[in-house]
Amino acid sequence: MPKMNITAEIRKGKTAKDRQIQLHFDSPALAGVFLDHLRDNFEVGQVPQAYIDPTLMQFRNNPFGFVPGQSHDRPQTLNFPCYEVEHPYDTADPEDQEYGINFGSAKARDGLIKTLAWATEQQEFDWFKTYGDRATTLYIKQVAFEHGNFLISGPDRRPARALKDKLGKIEYEHLLKGLNDLERAKRTIAEYPHIEEFIQLALRHTHGLFRDTALKYCLAQLGEHRPEIREPMVAEMAAATQGGRASVSHFLLETYVKAMLEKNTAMIPGLLERVLLARHIQKHAEEFGIEGNSELLEGLLNMVFLPNSQIPEGMPIKFKTPYQTPPAVIDTRTSFGQLQVRHDSVLALYNLLWQEGRFSPDKLTRVIEAERGELFREIPFAKAALIAIEKCGRNKNFSDFGELGLVGDENQKQRCIYALAGVNIRTDHADIIHAKVAAFTQQVTQAIQAQAQAQAQAQAQAQAQAQAQAQAQAQAQAIQHDRSQQKSAAHHQEHPQERPRVGKRKYQSLFLNQAAAEAQAPARQPQIGEPDGELEPGAPEPGAPR
Repeated sequence: MPKMNITAEIRKGKTAKDRQIQLHFDSPALAGVFLDHLRDNFEVGQVPQAYIDPTLMQFRNNPFGFVPGQSHDRPQTLNFPCYEVEHPYDTADPEDQEYGINFGSAKARDGLIKTLAWATEQQEFDWFKTYGDRATTLYIKQVAFEHGNFLISGPDRRPARALKDKLGKIEYEHLLKGLNDLERAKRTIAEYPHIEEFIQLALRHTHGLFRDTALKYCLAQLGEHRPEIREPMVAEMAAATQGGRASVSHFLLETYVKAMLEKNTAMIPGLLERVLLARHIQKHAEEFGIEGNSELLEGLLNMVFLPNSQIPEGMPIKFKTPYQTPPAVIDTRTSFGQLQVRHDSVLALYNLLWQEGRFSPDKLTRVIEAERGELFREIPFAKAALIAIEKCGRNKNFSDFGELGLVGDENQKQRCIYALAGVNIRTDHADIIHAKVAAFTQQVTQAIQAQAQAQAQAQAQAQAQAQAQAQAQAQAQAIQHDRSQQKSAAHHQEHPQERPRVGKRKYQSLFLNQAAAEAQAPARQPQIGEPDGELEPGAPEPGAPR
């Protein structure tokens, strides 16, 4: 059995004095092996009724029904119900404070100690003790947890753990500083406690060649204002955290590969093939015997891709392949150790990739070709293209993208780009996809620019025509006005008496009417005494004084 990395942690229970001692393993499978070893060899399980102390609180008698219990949401963790011991004497020394685990029998208690020695290859433990007169209980020193949880098999564990946490926190803060929306990302991390656990697992165990790039990508997603982007990342990080260190590392490696493919950036050869083979094995988990065991999956992948120089001493399980790809986790001993007792998983991988006793590149190629299309559908190859097209449209006052064949929401528009660019996600390689999308983007932006230029020319031509028409109309009106003025002046010169007096009303002469009336009346006959003819010369006019 390989040496296990077991981390001990103290957690609060139902009351202020009740607690749980938790043992964290690198995978659910290792936790299961540890638990099976306890139950099969040392009677650890249901606490016998005869050993239950009725004077103790219910929690101290293990209400879960067995010691220990495997967490339902984190199967890589074993829970040991314990309680804070109240000694019958007063003590001023904090190092004397203890937690107690009641196993119900001395054999069960000693079984845990022997199983810890079997799993960690340690013979002595300084973080707990036993008392001869209390044979059913294991007493944990509270001072062992003064710096938080610790690695049971680690040398000088408390200072090393504190230093590792400190260094991890510094690196964690450094990653946060590079985010676009730092405050939103911090709020998301504070809302979901598992995210910080995910980050700490990544900083401790994930290979540094891709770890930081992948973590930055994940944290950037947590800072997204759109829930449809932020919430799936939260859920994926939670699922990876439940699987332990190898699960987190696999998730980050796949995230790194996706990010590099999206940006069309060169990466270490073999990483894409490693991710695609991992997806195939996970789809057929039952066939390979890796259900929920990310460590075993890591071991199978390392058999194919890990350089021979990185195989732990004494574990020569490595197929002869041309790959020199780094592992997902830094320490591969646990993963290789599981392979030594899982010949069924090794045989399943052998049948998948071997032919006539040798590694078959063609078989691996067929697996990769089958998985690549599904992975590529999860990568937004057209995201940058859509951003460039929309930016070009805004700069050119163009908004009718439906005219270009780009309809729907952002994801639908990206699929439209694939279709219009002639991209076949299932069969095209990443460089081919990028080339087709780039050519389509250039074609569309040129079309937008040409249309904008044509619209500008048409608008300028229409403005010029309108201006010319306005000028012609103004000139015609001016000519007509000049002619009217000239005609009026000529008429005035020819008929000056007919020119009406400006500002006065013209009335018909009463004298002319009277003269006309008199002209039409019959001649008046002279009266008696009046002369009847013309006056003689020198005679006075009628009526004149004599």
